[in-house]
Amino acid sequence: MTNLQVSTVFLPLIGDRVDGPMGKAIDVIAIIATLIGVAVSLGLGTLQIDACLGLPDGIALQLIGIGVTVAAYMLSASTPINKGVNILSQTSMYVAFVLLVYFVIVGPTLLQFNAFTQETGAYLVNLVPRSFDMTAFEPQEATWLADWTIFFWTTWIAWAPTWACL
Repeated sequence: MTNLQVSTVFLPLIGDRVDGPMGKAIDVIAIIATLIGVAVSLGLGTLQIDACLGLPDGIALQLIGIGVTVAAYMLSASTPINKGVNILSQTSMYVAFVLLVYFVIVGPTLLQFNAFTQETGAYLVNLVPRSFDMTAFEPQEATWLADWTIFFWTTWIAWAPTWACL
């Protein structure tokens, strides 16, 4: 059986010390970082769901959203993959399809399709130039760039131990 502890990734670097206190410390840090990553993702997901549904700001609604998400996670995690995760993923696909049909029927359909086409093109055209934009000629934008970078780097670093095992 393969050892899936994060400390085994460090075997080439620290040798047999992965089986001692140093390895345990690496595993504990990885668990804490993963918990922080899950908390950040759950918090951001809750804010996005609230914004998408147009719910008013308030801690009570956010806690309800977090509770529903945690309950769905625990239910899917406590059942076999062919049941829990399968049911959850199929349900999310059905909900996504129903939302798509709703927005196509109720919303300004032509505007939605035009905006989708236009913004997909704008994304593809600007992907490479934006990737190299360091705001050299717009110093007032440098603060946003630095904050954005720090925010996403902290999220990526929080999830790095989990990705290292994949």
